[in-house]
Amino acid sequence: MLRSRQWQLTLDDFVFTNVEGKLIDPGVLSHNFARIAKQVGLNDVRFHDLRHTFVSFMLLRGAKPKLINEALRHSSVAFTMDCYSHIIEGIQEDAIALLDEVLLVGVNGIKNKINANLTPTIGNLGS
Repeated sequence: MLRSRQWQLTLDDFVFTNVEGKLIDPGVLSHNFARIAKQVGLNDVRFHDLRHTFVSFMLLRGAKPKLINEALRHSSVAFTMDCYSHIIEGIQEDAIALLDEVLLVGVNGIKNKINANLTPTIGNLGS
């Protein structure tokens, strides 16, 4: 599987290795993560969910899609954005709210209601 990739992996590409510096079997890593997550009360959280959390936080904090695409090593930025478009919709609403904040007074002198919450918290991240 790794040989079919367009790039060559080096030891610097591995986040998790065993004591000999070799790649850990993904099944072993996932199993151990699930066991530890369950011990701390995170039932049904998979290791792969960390990847989605990373992307969600990066998008919410304004990271460029190209940077996220490269970190994930997806085949294209379009694929990355297709996978995470549900997060982008919320960001667009926040951007409009930010614009409303900048443009406080409307055409007829009516003050716009400021309702922007651009700093995500654990409670308002959704799925």
